[in-house]
Amino acid sequence: MKNIKLFEQFLNESNDKTYAVVMIGGSAGEKRPQNKRGYKGLDASEEELFSLDDAKKKAKRMNKLLSPGEKKHYGLKYIVIPVKNGIFE
Repeated sequence: MKNIKLFEQFLNESNDKTYAVVMIGGSAGEKRPQNKRGYKGLDASEEELFSLDDAKKKAKRMNKLLSPGEKKHYGLKYIVIPVKNGIFE
């Protein structure tokens, strides 16, 4: 019975996750994190939250709007990051 309860708890926790679309990269003087690990532990209260599928679609759509120079020179890219209890994971 203990394993069943743990499994149910795991399923409930995984369903609570929401996702945010954020931009990484940029020039040296910007305060934006340069990679996914830079967002870990930061507050995500101002971010718009999505389900995983919707977040992936939005990131793909936003990446298409970036110019080739922004992608190549500045390394800009939109990525999907999980958010739990208002904090990036």
